[in-house]
Amino acid sequence: RSAFRSQGGGARVAWDLPETSHLSLSLSAQGVQSEMPGPLSSEQMHADRRQSLNPADSAEDRYFNADIGYDAEPSSNQRVSLHAVFGRKDIATDMTSWGSFNDLVSDTAGIQPRYQIRGSLFGVRHDLTLGVDAYRDTQDVDRFGDKERTAALMSADVPRRTLGGYAREEVALAGDWRVGIGGRLEHCRLEADVLSADGTTDIDESKTSLASAGGSESSGASASVAASDSDSASATGSAASSGWGSGSGSGWGST
Repeated sequence: RSAFRSQGGGARVAWDLPETSHLSLSLSAQGVQSEMPGPLSSEQMHADRRQSLNPADSAEDRYFNADIGYDAEPSSNQRVSLHAVFGRKDIATDMTSWGSFNDLVSDTAGIQPRYQIRGSLFGVRHDLTLGVDAYRDTQDVDRFGDKERTAALMSADVPRRTLGGYAREEVALAGDWRVGIGGRLEHCRLEADVLSADGTTDIDESKTSLASAGGSESSGASASVAASDSDSASATGSAASSGWGSGSGSGWGST
């Protein structure tokens, strides 16, 4: 009961466009199947180390990712890119020993614009990178009391929206020495609509803002600092989940 199998593959194709720009499409998929034998005591190990106390515990994961992007170099020292990404996770877990059988489907869609410029100031080369990324994630979770998925125990719909921005400056010093410093701001809004077996609905809502900064140099040393602020609320009832930016305190950095 310790088998593990994984199959995967990917492909990428790119089209050259006029004026040093191109389009690209990347696709990848992977499947993973695993068995979980469970723990053995010392006596059980000595008796038969190949025995399994969980003869039916297993999991199967499937992943798919897609990335379509546009990259261009308007000049010799500038580069811009815009990528749209999509990912799906489909995970089924059968834990017979626990009486827990779960299905999870997670979809992620995002957009990633980025701008890079290289220049010289007072004879020192500078590389500046600016970027923004926005993601929308949805997770559907279903929990059952049997392997056939006929006895529903709980279902949950968990949408999440994330907006982030970042900047990094890298300076070339004497020889091969380079010094970099950067920072990132991120705001995340998460909601959970949980339906239990008795028909009651729980609404959980949380908002998190994250700020981080760090620096590095070419010898391999690095340092970083991060700070976050979060706010969460929980209620029981039948409220509709709100969209991005709705509700009090959902603005950028307002938590």
